[in-house]
Amino acid sequence: VLSVKNYGSGYGISAYSANNNGVYASSGADDQAAISGYNSSTGEGIKGTSVGGVGVYGGSIGGVGVEASSTSVSLKATGTGIIQSSAQSYLWISGNNLVKANTSDTTTFSRDLYGGFKVYGGSDWANPKVVVLPVTIPGPLYGQDVTVTRLDVYYTNSADLTGISATSVRRQNGVGTGDTILSDGTDLTCTAGNQCEEHWGLTQNNTINAQQGILYIAFELMFASDSDYVQIGGVRLTLEHD
Repeated sequence: VLSVKNYGSGYGISAYSANNNGVYASSGADDQAAISGYNSSTGEGIKGTSVGGVGVYGGSIGGVGVEASSTSVSLKATGTGIIQSSAQSYLWISGNNLVKANTSDTTTFSRDLYGGFKVYGGSDWANPKVVVLPVTIPGPLYGQDVTVTRLDVYYTNSADLTGISATSVRRQNGVGTGDTILSDGTDLTCTAGNQCEEHWGLTQNNTINAQQGILYIAFELMFASDSDYVQIGGVRLTLEHD
């Protein structure tokens, strides 16, 4: 509809609006862009600059908001800004990473071929035992703090009176000190032989940033006998970045 060329040093198109879009483009053709930018030299094909706002914004209903393709750098972010996403991420931690909270505990571990220790109380099975699952999360990611918003635990147990008697999540804020994210003393048991899962929303002290980012998950386990076990297959943490 409109073709504009400038072989000098000015703008091909210059548009300004005080109350609406400076330039608006719409296309009804399949596989065609509403706006296409091409630079035959080393500059940008499309460049967006904003004072206090978003330099380039792409939104879509059912399609791709912004797509970048290149034989070199497809998408580049520089400066002190961040790459922001509102999509959730998920971190899985295997139950094979469980360790004793107290080295003197009689707790014993038997590794399952498919992942997740079977944890036994040992000779002192009548007293609850605490096991810890260390968590490593990179953060911030691309300039964004990471917020841990949900904990999912997948487990089974060998007897009805055997299970998880307390669950806690903490964030370290120094050496030997930390903040409580979750503390739940609810007894959790499966019907023997079933696979069960529990879920918690996390809402406090749950941001991982440049100063605070070490987490650990602790479970207090109860046993009906020295031959009964709790098997924690693993946990899943939901991470949000918005």
